[in-house]
Amino acid sequence: ILTMGYEIITITPTIADGAHAAGKVFFHLNEVKMPARACEIMNMFMEVNNGGGEDSTKIGILFFQKNVQPYLNKAGSLNATADIDNDDFVNNKYIGTRYLMLDATASLDLNVIDTTALYYQCGSNTNTSNPDDSGSAERMILKGDAGSNTVYAAGIVHKGVPDFDGSTNIKIHIHVEY
Repeated sequence: ILTMGYEIITITPTIADGAHAAGKVFFHLNEVKMPARACEIMNMFMEVNNGGGEDSTKIGILFFQKNVQPYLNKAGSLNATADIDNDDFVNNKYIGTRYLMLDATASLDLNVIDTTALYYQCGSNTNTSNPDDSGSAERMILKGDAGSNTVYAAGIVHKGVPDFDGSTNIKIHIHVEY
């Protein structure tokens, strides 16, 4: 009998304090240690303590097999335009994106805890201005490069202007099956 394992992986990326606009780097590549070489993402959540729960916000979490170029922009700055060179992007071995959102119109305004905003996984096609578009997330496999149990995650703001009050108050919880 084959049994699957389950794990919750938490990463705590460093971000820039203040407002972030669409197309800006939310956080650079962070190491994600997996319990096996390949895992399927079952769900993802983001916990933002002390502020940062802005409605109509969608954040992309990009996954890579390598960390050849750890910055998503040439200057290495947070909250700056994501202008990583094509060769660096390719050499990092991009493997997919998952999205997190917070939106009152899509019944995902779950910012009900005064001191903590909770972002929930959504699909790539989720339209934050259409409450009937649930946009469930597609299946996604994380697989380390050449025998490695490690992948890397980076974040980009896709929609909205989230204002994060602090640089170390983010936790991203990745639920995996392996």
